[in-house]
Amino acid sequence: MVNDQDKRAIETMVQCGCDFDALCSMFPKVSREDIVAIWNYIVDASRKMDDPDAGKISMNCS
Repeated sequence: MVNDQDKRAIETMVQCGCDFDALCSMFPKVSREDIVAIWNYIVDASRKMDDPDAGKISMNCS
């Protein structure tokens, strides 16, 4: 289990483009599985932000 402070630090490092192996070496007490989970969460979130339809509000004016 990763603590909140490490999780936030890893999220920030992923957003800055840090290499996966570098993350593993910087956070030796965090399991690779936890780092992969955080990595995938951030990558998926950034893909959704790049989606031009993300965040659009649909209106029905009938």
